[in-house]
Amino acid sequence: MKTHGRYFFALWPSEPVRQAISTAARELPSLGRPVPEQNYHITLAFMGDLSRDKLPELLAVGDAVPAPCGELILDVFDAFRSARVMFTGPSHVPTWLQEFRALLVDSLGDAGYIPDRAGEFHPHVTLRRKLPAEWPELPVGPKNAVHWPVSGYVLMESPLTSGLPYYSLLHSWSHGQIAYTA
Repeated sequence: MKTHGRYFFALWPSEPVRQAISTAARELPSLGRPVPEQNYHITLAFMGDLSRDKLPELLAVGDAVPAPCGELILDVFDAFRSARVMFTGPSHVPTWLQEFRALLVDSLGDAGYIPDRAGEFHPHVTLRRKLPAEWPELPVGPKNAVHWPVSGYVLMESPLTSGLPYYSLLHSWSHGQIAYTA
């Protein structure tokens, strides 16, 4: 039985949005390792390695934070050179997303949890990992911006393994809907 896992709150795209992100990703240079489509997401709060007995507390925070609702436009390509990853993200982070993320992080703090990089927020979908030290200039953004209608968020687990990461849905919260637990 698993006693620990890595947990994170995230925006999780619908299948049409996932396909649009995948189409955009094909415009990038074929360097490094592509992120599998099923792993596309935007991390809101990375909780790190925690005991599974902390899950009820994380779920209680999620239950207390209303799900966001708005449109996010992924219209730029960029990279975190030190982390050696390429991503797509918004050229402008909407106020509703900044406010939602701040509320989530504050609520986690009130419950005694400080997410990794709690003060920083650069919403992005990682498309390629393990890039070489040098690479050509990236296109400015996808030919067709990805329009992502956001209407909820999720709590995910990234099992502690040495292989390729995969994610398991633990719970989702939807704007104006009843939550779904996996």
